[in-house]
Amino acid sequence: MSFFFEFPHTRTYDSDLGWLIHAYQLLKAQADDIQGSIQQFVDEALNDPTYVARVLAVLAPLNVKYPPSDAGLEAAKGDGVTDDTDAITGMIAYAYEHGMPLLFPAGQYVVSGLTVSNDMTFIGLGGTLFLKAGAVNTLITVKGGYLTATGLEFNGNIAGQTEPENVFVADGGGFKLDNCVITGGVDGIHADIDRPSYINSLKVNNFTEYGVYVKGSSYINAHGIDFVAATGGALRFMKVDA
Repeated sequence: MSFFFEFPHTRTYDSDLGWLIHAYQLLKAQADDIQGSIQQFVDEALNDPTYVARVLAVLAPLNVKYPPSDAGLEAAKGDGVTDDTDAITGMIAYAYEHGMPLLFPAGQYVVSGLTVSNDMTFIGLGGTLFLKAGAVNTLITVKGGYLTATGLEFNGNIAGQTEPENVFVADGGGFKLDNCVITGGVDGIHADIDRPSYINSLKVNNFTEYGVYVKGSSYINAHGIDFVAATGGALRFMKVDA
């Protein structure tokens, strides 16, 4: 359901009354549309007891700590100790199939590496994806898909790796990061993109090579990136190859 108001500035009127009449007609048309949509929702809900649950399932995010009891999903712990790789991998597949974003509430989710191959949305509410010690792997790889992430920290746990890797990798596809933190790796972001990508309000710290390294056939639009290199690390903050 959408609501918009067309301000009648492109028309001329003989009087203020003409403007008011036209504005009233526009608002009435919008109200009739909304009333029709509400009535349709009520009719569907009365005819199908599962309708409301199915609508809410699409609109609401999938909480990685509290998945639906009838979905057959393993809940992530987010306790900074338990390996949550399998749990989150299963929920990525389920969320994509059902058109749902993934919600990461407060906690540290230890994983040995995650792959996003489709269009997905991650929402963080104090959540951190944390690379398991000795993983010898990238924390997260977007492989041909598109990841939209907001309010989430991606931690490559550089101190726990014998062979540190890049933290956030895009291999084709693209991404949109908003109000996120990427920390603890070789490159913070290492991306070869073929879809437009966006960064807004990102902190990249504790990296040893590039904070952000981007190449590919598409473009990246970046605003508000805060770079902090690792102690003794390189100060090569950003590189963009054509």
